[in-house]
Amino acid sequence: MYKVKNFVIYLNNDIGILQTQRGITTVNNNKMLNFLINVDNSDELYITEAKIKQTFKEATTQAIKFLLENKIIQKKPKYNFNIKKIILYTNDKIIKNFFEDYVKYSDINSVKTINDINKININDETLLITFFNPLDWKAIEKVYKQVNKNNSIWLLGYPYNNNFYFNNVYKRSWHVPCYKCIRAEMESRERINMFDETSYQQIVDQLYNNYPDFLIETKIKYSEAIKIVNLMQYIIDQFILLDEPSKFLQSNNGINILQTFQIDTINNRIVHETAEHWELCDCYE
Repeated sequence: MYKVKNFVIYLNNDIGILQTQRGITTVNNNKMLNFLINVDNSDELYITEAKIKQTFKEATTQAIKFLLENKIIQKKPKYNFNIKKIILYTNDKIIKNFFEDYVKYSDINSVKTINDINKININDETLLITFFNPLDWKAIEKVYKQVNKNNSIWLLGYPYNNNFYFNNVYKRSWHVPCYKCIRAEMESRERINMFDETSYQQIVDQLYNNYPDFLIETKIKYSEAIKIVNLMQYIIDQFILLDEPSKFLQSNNGINILQTFQIDTINNRIVHETAEHWELCDCYE
């Protein structure tokens, strides 16, 4: 199975002009030209070797070599970490719409959304992606227990102090920092205010003390939702799917499976940091 990559093909006096990521080249072979036109018109995301063989017969090996070298196709990316399915959940309406579109148009066959986080069917070959807005720590704790029980892979996103976060990719058997470690560091940092003013976390602490069921909710703009889903896709591409690594990852050796990500809405940038264990948490054991 091969993944069909983006390309443009057009005719100029019966000669095909092919533009791909690799560059521009001409196509003189009529079989190849007709094949590329048919693939382009079909909008297929994947193509099998058998289908290629239907056109090229005994020349299939040479045809596949040409298609690969010119980046028209590539071998279908495999899941890393032995993942067999991806499940998406959010309690935010606008992000839910994006998730549903993601499933509808995704080239990943085994991805779906769920509406009830209490009825998740996960195992050690599942990637669970959750985005909580309102930020519901009690629900997150329930998910954490389910993820640990099934040794699933978990990517957690949420809003906090008008910014948006994705924790490091988590799996119990990896003994990497869990959401409690990230939360402890984040809340500790937010309680400190250099001007002796009441900090965001101090306000939240007071609200939690007075209203235990209080949930932090952030209104998400459409443009922010796009950034959230794009960041989610970036994390999937770099750490979950074995595809072509981006130049960004290649040029930043510090980015790894322990990285947390923050969408800084004030400065319009993405910040990444390395997750560390909280001394009061036992997830490293």
